[in-house]
Amino acid sequence: MFGIGTGELLVILLLALILLGPKRIPEIAKSLGKAVKEMEKVKTELEESVKEELRPSRLIEEKEEEEKKSSGTGRKETLS
Repeated sequence: MFGIGTGELLVILLLALILLGPKRIPEIAKSLGKAVKEMEKVKTELEESVKEELRPSRLIEEKEEEEKKSSGTGRKETLS
């Protein structure tokens, strides 16, 4: 996990307990949990947005709409 060994993790937790006190650790853990959850939500929304933008059928639909608009202007393209 993040390149941290068990011993290192225990030292970090012990320091947090000493510096923050036993009453604040649950509050901080709860805040961190909410922050991680929100970051995952944003990541998921961003992934879905990118997938939607890159969806092939969407690109085809947009191309067809553009062709309809250009053919509906009264101009006809001729091949030479």
